[in-house]
Amino acid sequence: MRALLAQYNGQRRKFRATFARYGQKAFMQHIKTTLLLVDVIDVLTQEVATEHLWFTMGKKFGALGLVAGDVVIFEARVDTYLKGYIHDEFDVKYRDYHLVYPSKLQKVQVDPNQAVFGGNPT
Repeated sequence: MRALLAQYNGQRRKFRATFARYGQKAFMQHIKTTLLLVDVIDVLTQEVATEHLWFTMGKKFGALGLVAGDVVIFEARVDTYLKGYIHDEFDVKYRDYHLVYPSKLQKVQVDPNQAVFGGNPT
């Protein structure tokens, strides 16, 4: 479970993340492009909100033209969902947290000589 996100369930917050890669998901014969964001940081607290997060590609993300390593800042609402699967013999589900309704997306320039998320460069 994403503990920091759980604290802010239902709230709209500002986040910073690094784009890792594109992917795909299929649902009822429709293929949708997805994108993976890693090192998702809550901008206000500077704490790691989650190690990774998948979004379905939309017009706003598509307009950014992201390549691996790009840093994005955006606002989104923290929400819950049921994670897991149903098997013939047992049902495995639990509540987890994710971000929905991303807005105010910006690709930011990062100085390669500075650490992206603060702290000392290693």
